[in-house]
Amino acid sequence: MIRICTKPKKMRYVPPKFRLVALFFAAVTSFPAVTLAEYVALVEDASSESNYKAFDLLQDGLVIDLGADQFINLGYFGSCLSEHIVGGRVIIGRFRSTVFGSQVTRDTVSCDGGRLILEPDQLAQSGVDVFRGADGILEFIVYDEYPILIGKFVNGEFDFIDEASGVRDTLSGNAGILDFSVIDRELKTGNSYLVTREMVSYRITIVEPANGDFSRVSSLSRIVRLP
Repeated sequence: MIRICTKPKKMRYVPPKFRLVALFFAAVTSFPAVTLAEYVALVEDASSESNYKAFDLLQDGLVIDLGADQFINLGYFGSCLSEHIVGGRVIIGRFRSTVFGSQVTRDTVSCDGGRLILEPDQLAQSGVDVFRGADGILEFIVYDEYPILIGKFVNGEFDFIDEASGVRDTLSGNAGILDFSVIDRELKTGNSYLVTREMVSYRITIVEPANGDFSRVSSLSRIVRLP
């Protein structure tokens, strides 16, 4: 089970990439006193000897101590910043980590994760690849073939249309979440898809990451928060 972390607890490492849906379900249902807004980062990967595992959620101010040979990869919701940190002390910040005695490499990734913690009037500051198409439809650019849709829009059934083929399916979200890896539905790079419910539509386009390697895409790049 994916954990929500405020204090370290020894757990076996779980490989990253899939089943992120459980993270959000746990945050919403298992911890009613805590909102997603209180979490600023997630663990994308970590040494098996560390106290953290993939998809742990982290709060601002949390202190992580790593052994000299231990590493942790973090993704920040508010800045779309991905960090690879080796050794030393790590203090989680709102947009990036403060490190002492660590080696750190930082990259900015394309992601929709900032929408998880920002208010509506802050969305323009989140680095989200979202824009209005020529037809007025709000469009989301996703850098992964297995996106995760969250929001009230996906709470229940909605139409899902492949604009390239015209094929229409009916999909269903659970508790406002739909993880395409969970339903084993791989979307095609270069294709755009319409999600439609009660005459409201949003377009999701799958784009190849700059390095061409989907296996190295940040977990943040999978998340799409629909209005």
